[in-house]
Amino acid sequence: MSLGSDVIVSGALTLSGGNLNLNSNNLTINGTVNSSGGFVYSSSSSNVSINGSGSIGTLAFSSGWNTVNNLSVNISGSGGGISLGSDLTVSGALALSGGSLSINGNNLTLSGSMSASGSGSISGSSSSSLTLSGSGSMGSLSFSSGSAMLNNLTIDISSSGSASLNSSLGVGGMLSLTNGTLNIGSDTLTVSGSGSVQGGSSASYVIATDVGRLAMSVANAGGSAMFQIGTTANYAPVMITNNSSASGSFYANAHAGVFAGGTTGADISATQSVVNTSWDVESSIASGANVNLQMYWNTNMQVNGFDNTQAYISHYTNGAWNTSALAAATAQGGGTFSLALDGVTSFSPFAVFDKNTSTGIKNVADDDALNLYPNPARDVVYLSSLDPNSGYSIDVYNMNGQLMFEKEANNNALDISSLASGLYNIVVDQQGTTYRTKVAVIK
Repeated sequence: MSLGSDVIVSGALTLSGGNLNLNSNNLTINGTVNSSGGFVYSSSSSNVSINGSGSIGTLAFSSGWNTVNNLSVNISGSGGGISLGSDLTVSGALALSGGSLSINGNNLTLSGSMSASGSGSISGSSSSSLTLSGSGSMGSLSFSSGSAMLNNLTIDISSSGSASLNSSLGVGGMLSLTNGTLNIGSDTLTVSGSGSVQGGSSASYVIATDVGRLAMSVANAGGSAMFQIGTTANYAPVMITNNSSASGSFYANAHAGVFAGGTTGADISATQSVVNTSWDVESSIASGANVNLQMYWNTNMQVNGFDNTQAYISHYTNGAWNTSALAAATAQGGGTFSLALDGVTSFSPFAVFDKNTSTGIKNVADDDALNLYPNPARDVVYLSSLDPNSGYSIDVYNMNGQLMFEKEANNNALDISSLASGLYNIVVDQQGTTYRTKVAVIK
């Protein structure tokens, strides 16, 4: 059966045998749909609008005739949604303003624009795949809570294009980065342990520059993974090699600028010779972590006379950017350079400095300027050399650089009863001056 004009179905559309050929017309479904044996024939000039209520059924398209121009889904009611009964390509606009569009184990290809507003979302699964193959700025998508999973995700957006996620998403199969960028905003894109990343370059990477992160599993005993991340403006991947005895999940993002307080404070890249990007790397390995990091950047990210022949990766730890041995960055071709930092046992921001970089974070007192007693101690120690009336902040770290606790204080007693036996770094900030010492805890 072929349509000779636009059609609105206000009740039930049942396709139990044969096919419904849209014939370049518009089909609007305001009721329910059931494709139990028949299919919709559609072309890139046909439009489909779905506006029912609740869970309205499954819509299947015929192979070779499974492209629509515009698809809009605005389904009301609790649990509202429609499922695909076949692969589908949307060549025009996908508009999700209410309910969910379930890929339902099929392949969904978006070649035009996309938008999700209200409760509109995509519902995926471990057997569903999504391809973004449009051009320019395609727009954004959200995934349904509890169904934010895909098998394969392909980013192939031409004309230096981009797309955005407004929800976290897991990829169990292949994340393919061919062309264009995917901005994950404040969410997490997770490639599972059974998944992998293919491609990745300055032309195609994951923009993870807010609090959002790219997460990947890295095997123990020398397993490695390239985190294909960057900022809105620059590709800045990081290679993580896991030397630990345990496998674990690692999380990475990249931020434009280098901040005096790690993630806060003045942007020292405005005046100092640095690579004007900082990386935040975290791990699920609770203890015994040991990794090698290799950061990559392009020469256009070097600012204020940065010298890549005498540079190092700095780690923001214990309240300050540290220093390490100078080395010449490795040229990777195409104006790309890299540096490695081995034996990393704690995690927080990292940046690339040269021999002339001055962080100007705080005044640092002599090591013996902070008097602490008793030492060793069991439950309480006293900071006798500080003025208790001026107030100060205290950070306590274990020897792996992990923050155990922090507090604001206006007296000289520090409760350490929650700490297990071991050696700890005490970092005190009072009126812009940093004091450091160690305490041995014995239980």
